[in-house]
Amino acid sequence: MRSGPQRPRSTACPISAPQPKPRARRSPAPSTMRPRTRPRWPRRRESSSRWRRHASMGGCARATSRATSSSSPVRRSCCRRGWTKIGPTNALAEAECRELEERYQNLAEQLEDITEARADLEDLISKLRQEEESRYEAVFGAVAANFHEYFSELNPGGRATLRHAEGEDGPRSGVEILVQPPRKRLQNVTLLSSGERSLAALALVLALDEVNPSPFTILDEVDAALDDANVDRFGQMVARLGTKRQFLVITHNHVTMSYASTLYGIHLDESGSSHLVSVRLDDIRKPATRAATTAQAG
Repeated sequence: MRSGPQRPRSTACPISAPQPKPRARRSPAPSTMRPRTRPRWPRRRESSSRWRRHASMGGCARATSRATSSSSPVRRSCCRRGWTKIGPTNALAEAECRELEERYQNLAEQLEDITEARADLEDLISKLRQEEESRYEAVFGAVAANFHEYFSELNPGGRATLRHAEGEDGPRSGVEILVQPPRKRLQNVTLLSSGERSLAALALVLALDEVNPSPFTILDEVDAALDDANVDRFGQMVARLGTKRQFLVITHNHVTMSYASTLYGIHLDESGSSHLVSVRLDDIRKPATRAATTAQAG
């Protein structure tokens, strides 16, 4: 070591080494990728049966599952609380179950009987409808034929017929009456005159009576709108049918009266009382017929 005087140190700050400049951070490039996040697992929903069990036992289901690994006394106490909330058992449950089973069996047998009865009724209804349809068609055809026959006799040269029409109960529940007088076209009965309608109505009544005869028939002034020729034909028809059936005809026409077998008249006297007068024309016609026959023979 040197023993001479030491050089004094300078008090000035030493020149430090140049420090490196901090680097500027580069902003990351924009990326379309989403940042990683923790996946959200869907919560497991409890089933309805488990929820009911949880509600009925006061949340004991979860406590039981959690306490299974810890200790058994907790599980037993939880089950005991659940049983307490359920309540006591019904001692008559078995008897009530048997009664309900018997009732169910009886009701099932009754339902089966009702089903069979309904099927039988439906079969019977279908058969009756078929028979009704067949009978209706037969009667309809017979009435239409008789209607044409009687109308052509009352009105020579004319014709009449019946046709199915739409009614209130179905497409074939109505009847249309078509009439064709001499030298006219076939048309509905509502378009005819009063005399022609009277002849058509009389022919239809006689046609129905021919299919289903009645003990007697009452005709109330059906000849009021007829002329003398039609009244004469009407009287002849009534006289011919009167040999098989009885007709009660109310009339003021003398031509119609001449074809009757018996006349009944109501006489009103001056006092206002009425009296019944009857005449049997057959008793008058027989002597006249005998006298005419004798005169022709002589």
